[in-house]
Amino acid sequence: MLLSIPETVWLILVDYLGFPGLCKLREVNNSLRKKIDYDIFLIYKRFEGKQDTELSEYLNYQIIYPEFNLNKVDVPRLNFINIGVTFQMMRHFDILDIVDHYDMFKFIIHKAQINELNTKKLIKAIKLVLLGLSEHYTLECMPLTNERIEWAISFKKAGLCDIFCWRGASEFNESQKNNLLKLIKHTNQDCFTFEAAQCLSDGQIDIMIEKKKENMLDYYAMVSSSEIDV
Repeated sequence: MLLSIPETVWLILVDYLGFPGLCKLREVNNSLRKKIDYDIFLIYKRFEGKQDTELSEYLNYQIIYPEFNLNKVDVPRLNFINIGVTFQMMRHFDILDIVDHYDMFKFIIHKAQINELNTKKLIKAIKLVLLGLSEHYTLECMPLTNERIEWAISFKKAGLCDIFCWRGASEFNESQKNNLLKLIKHTNQDCFTFEAAQCLSDGQIDIMIEKKKENMLDYYAMVSSSEIDV
């Protein structure tokens, strides 16, 4: 279907997806892969030298699509590989520049650990530190899956203290994660928020929230909710 759309619409889609998104689209089927490989030089020229708006806003730092001086060859797949590998390498160095800009991870052991991260995890590490998570707990989160690191990001955005951000991302299941994010909007003490999300059922969490709306202290709201079998 995408191969039959007008060229103007295709270019709008290219601009919307961005270069990394377009590389993922390439994986949908062989026909799309061939089209993207064939057009890769023209596609990248639409981004070259421009700001990566989404990533720049995410990291509060201007990130520009790097400019290349690559020679086009007769094999489209090799053109894609050449641009893709060069882009990934230069993007990684650009992200490392942000670490230096914000004066992050100066401790030699932390620096060594950061240098071992791939680009995706490096971006998430910078985001966690920008949100206020300590470098220690940020690096503790890095062995986790990308999804669980996103949990840590959501916990820190919600104002949870460092150790519970890491523990929640490491230990919780999906339901516990959602309950913590729901509960923290109503509680004052992270230790009881974490314990409640860890131990209470979904129904008991809802009861605890109602008790918090009645200005009950966190501990008593948690204990009284735990005694109700729902």
